[in-house]
Parts: sequence; C-alpha cells; structure tokens
Amino acid sequence: SDGFSLRVYYSIGKPYIQGLVGKDEGSLQSYFFDTFESKGAKITYVAQHRNSCEPKGIVIEASHDDQFVPMNSKIWVTISSGNGSNCDPVAPPEESP
Repeated sequence: SDGFSLRVYYSIGKPYIQGLVGKDEGSLQSYFFDTFESKGAKITYVAQHRNSCEPKGIVIEASHDDQFVPMNSKIWVTISSGNGSNCDPVAPPEESP
C-alpha cells in the first residue's frame, strides 16, 4: 500500500427530504425554499392539522421523510393542533432506592 486513498461521492440526482417530523411549522417555508426551491427543485408542501398530544405547531407526520423524492414533488405534512385527548402525562423518572 502506498498510502493513497480515493473517496468518490455521487448523487442520484434527486432531492432528499430529511427530518420533517419534529420540525416546527414556522420553519417549513424557509426549509423548503432554502433546501429545494432556491436550488431548482420544485418541492412543495401542503399542511394539514390534526389534534395530537404533541405540542401545537410540531410536524407529526409527513408523506415523505428521510428519503429521496422526484424533482417535482408535493409533500403532505400533518401538524399538531396540540389539543389531543387522553394524552398520557410524562411520568417522572423513578428514583433508585
């Protein structure tokens, strides 16, 4: 071995949707513009709201997340309204004896 190494990077030419679930609704517009539209991809999103135990305004579902999508795609995101019922309260951690 002569210590020479070669690292090759390649793209499959498709945008990658990453980490939508858990994002704040207020950050979606800039995420889609900065990550996709400003670079030529026509990736749009449609927001729908649903009652959930998650905090209001948090993305709880996405039609595509952590995956490659075509250059012209519409992503459906579900955003928590924050008023779910029968939510389990977070239990405090048990103390060791």
